[in-house]
Amino acid sequence: MTELIKAVKNHSGMTEEDLLGVRNANDGYAGFTYYKDTVEFYDEYAPEIWEQLNEVSEQLGQRPTEVISSFGCVDSIVDDETFKNALAWFALEEVARYLQDKEEEKTD
Repeated sequence: MTELIKAVKNHSGMTEEDLLGVRNANDGYAGFTYYKDTVEFYDEYAPEIWEQLNEVSEQLGQRPTEVISSFGCVDSIVDDETFKNALAWFALEEVARYLQDKEEEKTD
């Protein structure tokens, strides 16, 4: 996850504090709003994204395709570009969720 956090921060310019406010990637966040940006992110960081997807899949006892089919944007996946966009959004939301969980642990 450390590499994916660095990747998201590097690509978006967001800080960890900024990422704590991310809820739904399709709300539009720096570096994750336009297909051009999300495809670029996916192309550069695909191994890190797939590593996280496989980890989540394992935790849930599902195949990666099952996890992908649960994405809110799954109905808009119609080609390579929209598939890469969905996985880039997954990465952004996973990083945000991870950081939010860490922040909650501090306050407990």
